[in-house]
Amino acid sequence: MTHPGPDPYPQGRPDPPYGAPPPSGAPGQGPPGYGTPPGYGTPPGYGTPPAYGTPPAYGAPQGYAQPAGQPFYAAPYAPVVVQPTSAAATVSLVCGILGFFTCGVASVIAVVTGHLALRDTRSGRTSGQGLAVAGLVLGYLILVPAVIVLVMMVLFWVGLLASVPFLTTPS
Repeated sequence: MTHPGPDPYPQGRPDPPYGAPPPSGAPGQGPPGYGTPPGYGTPPGYGTPPAYGTPPAYGAPQGYAQPAGQPFYAAPYAPVVVQPTSAAATVSLVCGILGFFTCGVASVIAVVTGHLALRDTRSGRTSGQGLAVAGLVLGYLILVPAVIVLVMMVLFWVGLLASVPFLTTPS
């Protein structure tokens, strides 16, 4: 790499103090001058500030009061009627979930209460038809395989006991 121009700090010369301009390449040549700054003149005067009047007295805001002699009425609201949720639908859903943990015993309750809840919700007395349907689906989902397994177990034990020779009568 080549250095352009003479070394501003040749060997043997100390570095200039902090903030001093670096020495130029030619002896006796100082930094370039910028001249005197142009004059801007004096800023124009703004004059005296205007005098303010006395501030208004604080009181009730104007234009917000209810006209005299007329009572205040709120906007009428329609009453909100909420149908109660069928307790049978809730029981059906809970027992349908518990059927997974009780080997189908709670599923019988889920199916029975699910059908009762569907009758209540279809008549319009209560809400919760989705809960009843979910309880029925969970109940039948557990109950049908549980019944199939129970029938298979009964057939297995009947077949096993029929094949034992000491239980059969001699002929």
